[in-house]
Amino acid sequence: MQTQTAWATGFLTQLLLNHLQIHYPSRMQKVNPRALFSAVEGYDALKDPQDLLMDSHAWLPEEVLREVLLTAERLSGRKEIAYEAAVDYFIRSAWKGEKHIPSIFEIIARTFDDVRTVALCSGLWAGAYTTFMRLQAVAKNPADTDMIVFSQYDSGFHPLLASHFMLKGNYEGFVRLYDFVEEAHLDEEFLQYRVRDIVSEFEGYDIVEAGPELKIVENDRQAIIAVLRAVQLDYEEVPLIPPPFDILGAGTEPSTPAKEALFGGTILKPESRSGGPVFLRILIPRVAESPDRTDPAATVFRVIQGGTLRSGSLEYVFREGSFYEAPYSRYRFYWRERKRPVPPSAGLEKRIQKMTCLLFAYLQELKATQQRLLTYAAENKTLTAENVYLRREVQEVNEGWTSSKPMGDSPGMKAVFSLVRQVAPTDSTVLITGETGTGKELIARLIHRSGNRSDRRFVAINCAAVPMELLESELFGHERGAFTGALSRKIGKFEWADGGTLFLDEIGDIPTTVQVKLLRVLQERELVRVGGNDPIKLDVRIIAATNQDLKALIEKGLFRKDLYYRLHVIPIHLPPLRERLEDLRGLADYFLIHFSRRLRKNVQTLSPEALHRMGTYSWPGNVRELENVLERAVTLMPASQAMLTPEYLALEIRDGIQTPAMVVQGYDPQDHKRDGRNVKDVIDQIEWQTLVEAMKIEGSMDSFLRKIEWAMAQRAILEYGSKTEAARVLKRTYRWIRKLEKEMEDKPSA
Repeated sequence: MQTQTAWATGFLTQLLLNHLQIHYPSRMQKVNPRALFSAVEGYDALKDPQDLLMDSHAWLPEEVLREVLLTAERLSGRKEIAYEAAVDYFIRSAWKGEKHIPSIFEIIARTFDDVRTVALCSGLWAGAYTTFMRLQAVAKNPADTDMIVFSQYDSGFHPLLASHFMLKGNYEGFVRLYDFVEEAHLDEEFLQYRVRDIVSEFEGYDIVEAGPELKIVENDRQAIIAVLRAVQLDYEEVPLIPPPFDILGAGTEPSTPAKEALFGGTILKPESRSGGPVFLRILIPRVAESPDRTDPAATVFRVIQGGTLRSGSLEYVFREGSFYEAPYSRYRFYWRERKRPVPPSAGLEKRIQKMTCLLFAYLQELKATQQRLLTYAAENKTLTAENVYLRREVQEVNEGWTSSKPMGDSPGMKAVFSLVRQVAPTDSTVLITGETGTGKELIARLIHRSGNRSDRRFVAINCAAVPMELLESELFGHERGAFTGALSRKIGKFEWADGGTLFLDEIGDIPTTVQVKLLRVLQERELVRVGGNDPIKLDVRIIAATNQDLKALIEKGLFRKDLYYRLHVIPIHLPPLRERLEDLRGLADYFLIHFSRRLRKNVQTLSPEALHRMGTYSWPGNVRELENVLERAVTLMPASQAMLTPEYLALEIRDGIQTPAMVVQGYDPQDHKRDGRNVKDVIDQIEWQTLVEAMKIEGSMDSFLRKIEWAMAQRAILEYGSKTEAARVLKRTYRWIRKLEKEMEDKPSA
């Protein structure tokens, strides 16, 4: 289940992109605005992403702001680019005569014409520009030009360092709108940012935990860059100084969004003792002499050995004595003013307050409206994708087996369908076993369509067909930057199937490293994306399938026993076609009619001789092989012929020749014994001198046998049309065939 979308205003993306266009114009030409939306599903069809990014009153998913921040850092080579961009924005907006359309925040700041008042409204303007961060400013004394500012991100939200620099730039920047302000500074006293999140922004570093300490280590040199130790901050009580006026104006009733921003966005709630003053109990940047063990929220990490992280030209310094991972960030905001002009009259001040309140309310309403519109756009894109998916499902149903009847009426299949009817209405995990081509995925789809999740997605993944290094990402998804090439966030198959059914085909081919994470997902019903930190809750039914003997793999150490028992809740075994030859006629007639319609032929049934030849064949590829054989036959037959005769069947069926897979298995269609006798028969039919000459050419017995393996693999690929299917028939993996293919391509021909 995906987390709720966090939103940010286009004002923040606008000031970043404006700064880049002015100071890095040549580099900005390489930026694709549409690519900045690639981290968010449903936004790739925007007509003009550039306009949306440059609209200061638009709203965007936070992931887009994150992409813009990272792009700005990459283009400029500066970690503080967000700070510089924010300050630069307000400097330029304060210039006389410049053609500049002010944002609503600028209008509010100019209207108040007072630094202290604007700062005390931090909670309002933070709520007007993000949905994931709260701000609160506290003044110790009404006359001081010195305030405490608190910043807090939502639980589970992990901001970039750039967010800290952007906040600092906005505080120090907006005062540039006032001619009477000489300087302003926002200095951090401790930060909410997680150490792991900061380190993850720089390649080549890792964190080693040593009791209460965190050591940041450079991987190449194994050098310790910085050391942090867990400590507890102290507390102080600060009398609550109210704003110098009624922020809403006398008799003004705020709108619901404005009320929530004003009263619901505070970080620290006022406290009071009976008969005493109202105060705030706040953390201070000093290690507690007697730590309050009843309040673990005060535990933070203090830098006891400073150092610098570097990635190219990007740098960040862990300064000795700094604090991280606090429950909120605390800053000291101070400024120096020249002599102020004459203040406005009381009546004008009241009108200014009311107008400002209306502007804040407008911002909140605008935010809610744009969020709804963008959410609808994303949902519409999702529904479009869902519609395409359902159309494919309908097509597969029309072209495939729509009920249990075409799959067979033999006793073995009747037992399978009886079990399917019992387990379909439940959410129990199902493990389907059987040889390749027996219809394991079709049974999985039948379970899904017959169950309570039939109106949700059925997502299938062939674990053997995905390269080992990508399988974890395919299953669980990944975050941007999780590994080389991870340019944006990817939603994995588990999340895609949330609410529906996930079919894990060829579960036996999953590497043991991925099996560990899969087991945890099955146990906890939650996952963490590759490169991510936050657990994501899931509601997925699991159906797995394999043509391998999982117990044998367990004995070899290739499959985890605990994962096997987690999957082996409801086992369903599909019998091979050779063990239910009574289904052959019905299946053949079904496929003949199906392919006749598709190929515009008139084939209706099999001739008795063709059925006899097919009945003496072993069908190592099972129903899938039968389907391919009949499609080939119908394709070759004249359009007017109504009965399939033996001459259109494959050579091995028509003449009773065993396929390479049958030779490997040693299968005897007469007595169903697997004693290896057929392999010897094949060898005995070859002239001994021919074998000797072949071995001489290859140079060794091993090389000769390797060539035989490759010849069999090529034949299987030709017969079944893909390496994946060939691997299944040969009881090998897809990776084995690819490795053999590369080996033969690199080997000089004899």
